[in-house]
Amino acid sequence: MASISGQNTSNIDQVDGFFTTQGGSGISPQPVLTSGTQAAQVGESWFNPDVTQTFFRGASTTHKFVKMASIHNYGQFIGIKANGELWYWANSNIYGQAMFTTLNAWTRYGTDTDWEDVTGGQITWGFIKGGDFYFMGYGGWRMRGDGGTATESSPALISSSETWVAVSMSAQTTTIRNTAGEMFFAGYNTDYGTGQGTTSGQTATFTQEQNGLTGVTHHSAGYRRCVMVRGGQIYTTGNNIQRSAGPLIASNSAINGPILTYSGTDIVTVTCFGDDATLAITTGGQVRMAGEANQYSRPDNSTQDQKGTTGQANEAFSILTGAGSGWTFLIAGKTSSSTNWGAGIKNGEAYLGGTYSQVLQVVMGNSQSSTWQRIGTTSNFQCIEMSGGNVNEMHVAFSTS
Repeated sequence: MASISGQNTSNIDQVDGFFTTQGGSGISPQPVLTSGTQAAQVGESWFNPDVTQTFFRGASTTHKFVKMASIHNYGQFIGIKANGELWYWANSNIYGQAMFTTLNAWTRYGTDTDWEDVTGGQITWGFIKGGDFYFMGYGGWRMRGDGGTATESSPALISSSETWVAVSMSAQTTTIRNTAGEMFFAGYNTDYGTGQGTTSGQTATFTQEQNGLTGVTHHSAGYRRCVMVRGGQIYTTGNNIQRSAGPLIASNSAINGPILTYSGTDIVTVTCFGDDATLAITTGGQVRMAGEANQYSRPDNSTQDQKGTTGQANEAFSILTGAGSGWTFLIAGKTSSSTNWGAGIKNGEAYLGGTYSQVLQVVMGNSQSSTWQRIGTTSNFQCIEMSGGNVNEMHVAFSTS
């Protein structure tokens, strides 16, 4: 039994309204989203030695998003609802001073209901609204696509020359697709990353890639590269240092594309794992992977690289049988040469993996590991997004359907 000034607490309990043995129930961390909920939740990895990391889960709120994106360098998320509303959660208003007027709470932006797509780069944002392209953030890298360099603090209308349907940004490139499945690029041309046949200078305005592809159905921008799905096959332009393009490319030289790099016809979506790897989901919900695996980019938790050409044992884009099937969503990012993260949805359940997700796995109630782990207790996840500039400021956002 404890004591106060030498007196056993049982002797002074309830004296003059002083209670020592009838404390409350204490405090508890916010629960992870559970099955049946319809909510969004944010977890942060800020470190406080007085409480466990699970206390850095925010409360779930009644918002359901069908699409979310984040900016790589800060804890900022933007989500789109099924009714076309645009919402945000941000812990700072850097590069969004006029947009992020409320911090640390999901907040609706404006009153429009025709927001269609959103993507985040390193310190840039891209939006599609009513078929038009909007830009926010740092403009000096020519990623705006209109030839300008101005920084925008809220979504600014940039291009209505095409009916745009999807946009993806990397650190220094904007890639955008129209209704015909044609691909346009703006930003740095390094490593043929903009598909213009050059590695020098910048492409200041949205310009169609040199080979005039049509019918592209999905695409993802990575560091100085872009991967595209057309007819279930994969086309690539740009950086290939880790042989992430696919089994049809025998060297690791930058690819002057876009050209065909995987000739199967079963790919639905692709995502760039930094410049290290490419992950693809098949029509059967399985995962194919090409490139470097030592940062646990593979959701089957193997560290075997997939860099071989067609027919080799470690052939690029061979199916990761250990990952199983049922995958509907995969995202990945890279913040330095040794810190990768990934997230996905498999059979409606959320997974986190990669070397940079370790702290967030603890925040979300799991053990700390680089391996991919299922998190939460729900089976109706709709989307996941991660962001952050360093291990002390990582964030993850979830939304259930």
